[in-house]
Amino acid sequence: MKRRLQGIYWRGILITLAMALAAIGVAAKLKIDDTRSNLAAMLQAASQWTLDSNDDLQSLADTIAGVSPPMRVTFLHDSGLILADSMQDADPDANHYADPEIAATRRGEIGRHLRMSDTSATFVLYMAQSVAPQLILRVSYPVFEIARLLIYYGVLLLALFLVLYWLQRRSI
Repeated sequence: MKRRLQGIYWRGILITLAMALAAIGVAAKLKIDDTRSNLAAMLQAASQWTLDSNDDLQSLADTIAGVSPPMRVTFLHDSGLILADSMQDADPDANHYADPEIAATRRGEIGRHLRMSDTSATFVLYMAQSVAPQLILRVSYPVFEIARLLIYYGVLLLALFLVLYWLQRRSI
């Protein structure tokens, strides 16, 4: 009887943990979707700003990025070469031709991609669009909040599991 109750107890714990992980996944997806829609609005505004501006590309990248830190703004040639970048320590020799968001702009689409950044080693949401012939505007935004949310809830779940394990062992 005791073994049967322990089995039921641990199945209940596993189901609870699975539901909690699913809830964390939904929360992360909602945060990504919200960030994506905000970044799309910024991209549209920045594209129009670029067309209306008489500033050089570097000044324009710095100005646009200053509107919503820690957003990064990069102007690229459609060959993937960086023309201007708001991130001061960006590699000027890097070629972004194969990046998924840049490839999408060559197909006439707005490029969207979430991936680990090579330069900052964090998850970054990228969006790009062609603003003129051979000129691509890419904006990117690090997704710190999502990583922080996942770590926070992961630690809480681990703590809950350890407390439940300790309580179950103590009751034997």
